[in-house]
Amino acid sequence: MSKNTEKIHEENKLSEVLREILLNIEYFNKSRTAFSKRLKTLKNSNEVMVVANHLALIDKNIRNNNTAFLNPYFARIDYLDKNESKDYSLYIGKYGIQDTNSETLTVDWRAPISSVYYDCQLGDNKLEVYESEELDLELKLKRTIEIENSELIDFYDVNTIANDELLTRYLAKNKEAVLSEIVATIQKDQNQIIRDSYFNNIIVQGGAGSGKTTVAMHRVSFLLYNHKDIFNSENFYILGSNKMFLNYITSILPSLDVGDIRNMVLSSFFHEFVAEYMPRGKAKYKFTEKWSDDNKLDMAFKGKIGFVKALDSYLKIYEHNNIPVQDVLINEKIIMDRKNILNLLETFKEKSMQEKIALLNEQLKNKIISFKENNPNLRINIEEKDFSKNFGDNKKKLNIISIYIDFLIALKEKLESKDTLSMHIKNIDNIIESIKDNVFDVFDLSMLNLIKKRLYTNKRFEDVRYIVVDEAQDFGVSIFYVLKNVFNKSYFAIMGDISQNINYDIGMNDWECLRNEIFQSKNDKFYTLSKSYRNTIEISNLAIKVLKKAEFKTYEIEPFVRHGKEPEIISTVDYDETVKTSLKLIDNVFKNGFKTIAVICRTDEEAKSVSDSLSKHIDVIRINGEKDADFINGVMIMPIQMSKGLEFDAVILWDVNNEKYISCNSDIKLLYVAITRALHELYILHSKKISELIL
Repeated sequence: MSKNTEKIHEENKLSEVLREILLNIEYFNKSRTAFSKRLKTLKNSNEVMVVANHLALIDKNIRNNNTAFLNPYFARIDYLDKNESKDYSLYIGKYGIQDTNSETLTVDWRAPISSVYYDCQLGDNKLEVYESEELDLELKLKRTIEIENSELIDFYDVNTIANDELLTRYLAKNKEAVLSEIVATIQKDQNQIIRDSYFNNIIVQGGAGSGKTTVAMHRVSFLLYNHKDIFNSENFYILGSNKMFLNYITSILPSLDVGDIRNMVLSSFFHEFVAEYMPRGKAKYKFTEKWSDDNKLDMAFKGKIGFVKALDSYLKIYEHNNIPVQDVLINEKIIMDRKNILNLLETFKEKSMQEKIALLNEQLKNKIISFKENNPNLRINIEEKDFSKNFGDNKKKLNIISIYIDFLIALKEKLESKDTLSMHIKNIDNIIESIKDNVFDVFDLSMLNLIKKRLYTNKRFEDVRYIVVDEAQDFGVSIFYVLKNVFNKSYFAIMGDISQNINYDIGMNDWECLRNEIFQSKNDKFYTLSKSYRNTIEISNLAIKVLKKAEFKTYEIEPFVRHGKEPEIISTVDYDETVKTSLKLIDNVFKNGFKTIAVICRTDEEAKSVSDSLSKHIDVIRINGEKDADFINGVMIMPIQMSKGLEFDAVILWDVNNEKYISCNSDIKLLYVAITRALHELYILHSKKISELIL
């Protein structure tokens, strides 16, 4: 068929689908009115709940159909199912939509069959579409369709336009437009991660702009859509290092048909599970998430796998010392022997100390009852009640902070006898002093979670079924040991880029320990996303040039070929001229049709000064991490630390001189992060000699 004939066919198809969607909207609105009236007449609470749930489902259908009316689908696949000898023509959209007769109008992108669009090329294909179910097919047509405001704009077939050319069309748009079209541009390697089995923990190393965060959000949507019997949205947590980043990455979830996912700063997440044990009143604890030269080595020490393993070993000894393992006698007769106790402890080894105490006490109680029944004439000189707490009091509230301090003291004594490790004595002294002053960081809170898990009965840990950690490289490996052991009924998606660990001493500079010590089973998968889609090739080349000067291991970065302006390096005489130059650049960027600009500074102090200066002339928002903020259109000013994970149409790097950015691994990572925030335009200002890392 000619392009014109095909266009007429697609326009007719769109009209047909839009007609049916309007009928859906009319039907659901009538249903909503009827159920709302009925709800007002009900008095039985169970009936109220049923009708209220039905109303919520109707509202969801109304929202989805209203959204679909503007853009009902983005792809079409025509294929022959060889097993059925049957031809299919399917349209794929953000939502699966049926007409009023329950006939399929569009297939949801999360449905297993949609992988044909993402993974297959024209011709013969064999594809695993759902766990072990394989589809044998001949793909005859693979078409991407552009629809805006219910109108067909254009369509492209893979045999007439290269995938890269099509993707370039999307990526060339401003940031706001790109976010709205992500589902249509998921790549094959990304789709593999999104659709991996739910019981596989995944670690994803993805370079800047590789789409790892987008993949994580789409995986959440995919799992909730396909595994409703296993997960619900309340089981999911998305964790990160700051609230603005979390607000930014989760803003896409409503468009993916996902709501009520809890997203939390990692420290707040850990605090939620130990809040009842933290000091209150006048002694209220203080939390520190900033590190300085004074405390970064202490935090780095706590971030190592050896530290958390030492705590775990200490807790095993603590349990051993608090659960008596010896024969229990009545009238000099053994009714529960030591071997039996040890067997029970081994059987219940995954349970907490207090759960074990409760189980042992219950077992002993039953054995005493049985002993009495079997010896009715025997006079027993010790009453049963005296044994109710033979193995301890499982209701006793322990002071987990004191236990943490005791562990630190014991660890110090142990290290004092080892010359090679004596350098950490000062770290331990500093940690003890901070805890006694009620000052805690994210590592301390994580260790308190491990103590609670090992010692206390707590069902709340089991409510967490899926954890996504983004920018994972920011956190020491001990954090993940705690997550995996405390939330042991949870599955994980760990997303990060070791080249972006700007907390060089504290975070992870490779994945080896995480993979070898924590996520090492056959169900733990490691993926790399090497292609970068964010930056133009000119910006990518500069980022790669900076990264090649590093001494640490890096992963290959393959820039997606999308050309744009060369990054501009602009010399200024002094601070005032830098301000004037920035204002001109900002004005030009907005005139070019872009909507998001970041002015990225070396430190928070510098960002404050720049914000004060620019705000005298234009509207800006300063991002410093001290309060929640949302990603907005306009000019945002921030330190590099706060820019991680974000992207902007244009970026101005403030005063990149050779005094602020020296030739060292940590500064290389800082500049790499800053450069790769820019989608289309990058401006590097310097008032002194330019940093040699740029040259």
